[in-house]
Amino acid sequence: MFKKIINKFFSRFFYHLNSKIKTDYLIQNLFNSGHILAEGMRSKTIIENLTEVEFKVFSQFGEDGIIDWLINCLPDTLPKKFIEFGVADYEESNTKFLLMKRNWSGLIIEGNKEYADKIMDSDYFWKYDLDLINTFIDSDNIENLIQRKFSSDIGLLSIDIDGNDLWIWRNIKKISPVIVVIEFNSIFGDKIEVTTPYRDNFNRFKYHYSGLCFGASLQALITTGKEKGYTFIGTGSYGVNGFFIKDEYLKYIDKRIKKFDYFLAKTRESRDVNGNLNYLNREQALIEIGSLHLYNLKTNSMMEFKEIHNRD
Repeated sequence: MFKKIINKFFSRFFYHLNSKIKTDYLIQNLFNSGHILAEGMRSKTIIENLTEVEFKVFSQFGEDGIIDWLINCLPDTLPKKFIEFGVADYEESNTKFLLMKRNWSGLIIEGNKEYADKIMDSDYFWKYDLDLINTFIDSDNIENLIQRKFSSDIGLLSIDIDGNDLWIWRNIKKISPVIVVIEFNSIFGDKIEVTTPYRDNFNRFKYHYSGLCFGASLQALITTGKEKGYTFIGTGSYGVNGFFIKDEYLKYIDKRIKKFDYFLAKTRESRDVNGNLNYLNREQALIEIGSLHLYNLKTNSMMEFKEIHNRD
């Protein structure tokens, strides 16, 4: 009996050890490939749009390449600090490659404790100057949370919280990031300035089981960016994140990007009432969530989602 217990213990131990070795090997190979790709992108002094320099190491849709290229265009005096919200377990993020390649200091904020524990248990958490705050973000606490790590300007801010993204960005006033990467909702189209109404602890699947109604339209973020002193410089080819640069730094890149192009996502991530993917396209989404309300930044009033279709 004792022998069986010992054998079972060592069997599990070596299984987890082998899994960790495989994971570490995969991460190192991804990282090395990213280095090679990044060096290749450095030669691109003038590009058509941001899609020309995108590549994925740890990011979801090629943001790693865009971020690295932009940083290469900017002065070396750029603050080597970043903040990212909504990182889940940080396996897929916009700042992990930046952390490991350039050794920047970082702050990540994640509300889920299970994800936070996994991050704190990782090797990179002690290898780099990375702080984690395990809490949910709202308009009232965001400034204080940031001040725990950074009280001066930072190089990059990445926001992807599937809900109050625009409202949170609006409320960040004590620091001024040079680059802002923020997710937008392509379902809302490219003409109307709308966002989901603010709610503490907004959850896209509680707002509607489909998960389709979250965040803000790209035009709403562009307007907010202008108000805060930022210029929109484009999106990646997948149409998920918008890239913005602080106006005083625009001179370093405006001649290097021919078009500040944007693209709308074609992803179909909607869910049915049972939580299963049902792959609705935008036209079908209009029917599914047409009666839900959005906040129109231009009119400062609420409107139904289906009204967007009539204005496209």
